[in-house]
Amino acid sequence: MQYPFYTRLKGPAGPAIVSLALAASFVFVPLLGSFTVFILPAPLAYAYVKYRPTSYVVISIMILGLASIWGFPVFTVMFFGLCICGLALGMAAEKKAADDKAVLWGTIAPIIAVLPLVGAYLLLIGVNPVQHLDSVMNQGVAQSAAIYKQMGMSQAEIDTLTPSLKTMARLIENYFPAITIASVAATSFTAWIILKIYARRGGISFAEWDFSRWRLPDHLVWGIIIPGFLLIPDLPLLRIISGNILVIFAIPYLFLGIALLVYLFEKYRLSPFLRGLIFVVIAIQPILAALVWMAGFFDTWADFRKIRKT
Repeated sequence: MQYPFYTRLKGPAGPAIVSLALAASFVFVPLLGSFTVFILPAPLAYAYVKYRPTSYVVISIMILGLASIWGFPVFTVMFFGLCICGLALGMAAEKKAADDKAVLWGTIAPIIAVLPLVGAYLLLIGVNPVQHLDSVMNQGVAQSAAIYKQMGMSQAEIDTLTPSLKTMARLIENYFPAITIASVAATSFTAWIILKIYARRGGISFAEWDFSRWRLPDHLVWGIIIPGFLLIPDLPLLRIISGNILVIFAIPYLFLGIALLVYLFEKYRLSPFLRGLIFVVIAIQPILAALVWMAGFFDTWADFRKIRKT
């Protein structure tokens, strides 16, 4: 039987082809590409742990070279971050790190690697990052309005919709740091799960770790409670800072909610098809994702799985 990361192609050719195909799909198939970036670090990590660092380096150079042709510097920086995420996950797999530590490394490493490069580049070209982001958001609103016009919407309908687009743009602008960290964490988590599934079939072993019984330290809940109260005063800057902190601390509780789901899946022996279907529905339905997060958050007190030590 063939698997994407374990083919008849000798050496690292398999993960190289998969990595390049995923990178190309982001550029040339936008709708599909928005999902493939969550997967890209997995074959890179597989190349690192299965065929050693040299293979990873060669594949990464190929991806970054193509990314620079497709769209420098935006694509170059984005794919560099994905390559660093793959490196962190590969090193975690090699060291047989626990799942939570691996995902944490895969989240922190690209942020630490990319931030100085972005800062240096913006400083070199003399661009204020806040003003640049504001300009990008305004351009996005204008481009969205132009697309709606091409779709046949009347100017009156576009004018009615524009305030909502501007509000969304301001939210993205204000909470860009938290959104970025959340996106990197989701990528690291997704890529790690995929890596484990296929790498095990390629003969790579991982540390035994029961995700369904994973729990967070109780004191971490203050990372949600304190910023939540700081959102109450009518102080714009305080609200922006508190909101970013709250979103960042909310990420682990979403993963904890997923762990609760996995626990229920195992308890009621749901088939892999139904498990996958439920996760897809949750991924495309924000309300369900919010409910999963709430379940993870309230597990601090409810202990739904009855695993807390007495």
